[in-house]
Order: sequence, then C-alpha cells, then structure tokens
Amino acid sequence: MTAPWLTPEDQGLCLSMHQPWASLLVYGIKRIEGRSWPTAHRGRLWIAATAKTPLDIEVEEMEATYRNVHGVHDGPEELSITFPPSYPTGVLLGCVDIVDCLKAEQVEVWEALPPGLKAEVGSPYCFLCQAAQRLVVPHQMRGWPKLFKLENKVLKAAQLGLKPAPNSQDFRWAAFGDPPPADGPLPPSQSKHRYKELQARLDATRSSGSGPEQQQLEGTRAEAGEACGQASGHQVARTGTCTSPRAATASAAATRAVAGLPRAVVQQQQQQQQQQQQQQQQQQTKQEQDPAKRLRAVQKKLRQIAALEQRQLQGREQVELLPGEAAKLQQRGQLEAEAQQLQALVRQGLLGRG
Repeated sequence: MTAPWLTPEDQGLCLSMHQPWASLLVYGIKRIEGRSWPTAHRGRLWIAATAKTPLDIEVEEMEATYRNVHGVHDGPEELSITFPPSYPTGVLLGCVDIVDCLKAEQVEVWEALPPGLKAEVGSPYCFLCQAAQRLVVPHQMRGWPKLFKLENKVLKAAQLGLKPAPNSQDFRWAAFGDPPPADGPLPPSQSKHRYKELQARLDATRSSGSGPEQQQLEGTRAEAGEACGQASGHQVARTGTCTSPRAATASAAATRAVAGLPRAVVQQQQQQQQQQQQQQQQQQTKQEQDPAKRLRAVQKKLRQIAALEQRQLQGREQVELLPGEAAKLQQRGQLEAEAQQLQALVRQGLLGRG
C-alpha cells in the first residue's frame, strides 16, 4: 500500500545544494539547476541547503548576476525581484518541479528561449525548474549526495508548510515549445563549465580574501552580463529593482570601483580574527581543565577518528562526511600531540601525589 503522502508528482526526492544557489532556486529566481550528471526524475524535487555558510561577497555576486539575467530576460521593462532575506544552511528550504533534463548544448541552441534563460547555463546538464515553493519554516536536516529520499515524517511536515515563491509564478517552460533533440547536431557548449570555474574563484576568494582572486571574482558579474548581452545582441541595461535587504549593498558593489578592500572582504577578515580569538580562548580553557579529564576527551576523539578512517578503508563510507567529521580527521595530528602532553602532565601529577 502506497503511503498517502507519496504521489506520482511527489516521491519525496531531494537535492542538496550550496547557498546561495539553493534559496535562489526555491524563490523562483534561478530556473536552471546545473549538474555534471543527468536525471530521469520528473515532478517535485525538494531542495535542501548544505551546511556550508556562504560569504557575503558570494551572495552579493550571485544576486547581482541574477539581476543581470532577469534584466535581459524581461527586456527594458522595470523589473522587481524579491531576493531571500537570508540564506540558512543545513535545512530543507522548499521544492521545485522538474519538467526536463537537457544537455547544455540543447539549451544554448533552443531558439525560442530568451537570452536570460540561456545565460543560466553553467553545467553539462540542465534541470529545467518551475513552480518553485518555499517552506514557511525551514526544517533542520542533513543532506546527501545526488538525489535522495526524505524521511517520511520530514516529508509529511514539509508538504503542509509550503508557500508559493515570490518570483516567476507564471513562468512555464512549455511556453517555449519543444527543445532541440539531444541526438541532433549540436555545436559545442561555451558555458557548461562556467559554474565550475566560478566555484573555483569563490573558493580562492574564501581562502585568500584579497589579491588577484578577489579581482577575478568581481569580474564574474561583468562576465555574466557580457554573456547575456552577447546572446541578446545588446548591452545589458541595469533597469531591475530589488526588494532584498541586501539590495543597497549589492547594488553599490556592482557599480563602485575597487578602492581598498571591499566591505565583504573586511567582514571576512574580522570573522577570521574572531575565530582566531575563540580558538585561543578554547586552547586556554583546555589548559586550565583537569589534565586527566581533558586526556579522556582527547582519547575519545582519537577513537572516533580511528573509526572514521577504518570505515573509509573498508569502503563502507558511501556518503560525504559531515563538516564536523571532516574537521576531526584533519585534527588527528594536533590531538595526538595534545594527548602526549596531557599524558606527561597526568604522570607528573601522579608522581607528585605519590
């Protein structure tokens, strides 16, 4: 007997995505989700945000990029886009309907598509999305690679908490007719690796926060606008308006020349300083703890790390590690050194009491 909450349109399948792309999708702003692999799934697809927190500069760049995309799509008319007020992580956000999965080359040569839609191509395979809905209250959850099924209790609760997205409610892919056949003659795509290159730039900026990578990242928005302009045969006019709380900041970032460090980079450096201070405080607290108690805690972490490594060696670990688990693996050397120091302190304490 089929569970009543499972329907042909909703089998509870979910896709995990990094922010800010995840929220842009469930808000109806992003209409093509790019992947390196195809899918035969059609119908409702739930969208979850991974635990990775986006930098402010990543959010600003993506919001500015999609203002360009929608500005070209809607021509010179005044456009209003409602961006998400926040980009939560580690939660179920909402859902979209998948109507087709095409190769990047098919989308790029689809004559009926507006230039703005073609500008969203950035990966080898394109999931065509519409009818976006968001959860009024996002559900905390862990994501998995590729498509996975939601737990029944999560799915039932989520189905009751959906609200139509504020953007693109009238958008339907069927309005553009049939796409070109996949087995027909298709010119090579010029954009199917753009998101991969963009992510490399974002990762470089996340690591450095300044320098050549920062300048490259600030050129990403201009490249997106150039791609839209080439597709439409005209310059991109910044006619769109935005109701996002980040609008003023993102708009200023889109037009100002780089004079010194951008605000987002300064914020990133401040966050790094705060993290360093917190680490120093944590280290000081550890030193003030009872050495024997701290030693037991460190040894427990080392046993957990050994168990994770053993699972990987045996090939049983088929899913990506949680951020906390991955961090533990990287701390092994530090924990082993701390354990040796604590063992020496414990021995000294025992000798002193003897």
